[in-house]
Amino acid sequence: MKLLIKLGDYFGVMASALCLLHCALTPIALLIPFLTQIPHHDDFHFWMIAVVALPIVFSLLPGFTQHRQAVVLLFGLTGFICFVLSVFWVGPRYGELAELILASIGGLNLIIAHIKNRGYCRACAMSGASLSR
Repeated sequence: MKLLIKLGDYFGVMASALCLLHCALTPIALLIPFLTQIPHHDDFHFWMIAVVALPIVFSLLPGFTQHRQAVVLLFGLTGFICFVLSVFWVGPRYGELAELILASIGGLNLIIAHIKNRGYCRACAMSGASLSR
């Protein structure tokens, strides 16, 4: 279980960082004329929601059951909600820039959640190892 949490946190940071990279590069790509001719598929965003959700289920929730630090869930759920709202509600109503901003906020929150979760789980493992001596 601890290995799954650890891998989930690493994967979660990578997935959230890829989201941030996508958000950062999209406005730059729109300035290049031939890239604006490439059709934009919302399927990518739906897949990214799944990719971001899996580490929440496999690392943040089990990690919370170990260390009971609610701040991890607060950052994780806030990040996920921001990301989902940006794709399904903010983007269609307020445009791509608003979607990028909210999705970036969500991605940062998710990265913070996974880093905090990793730290708290590591502290739990260390304190458990010192208690067993």
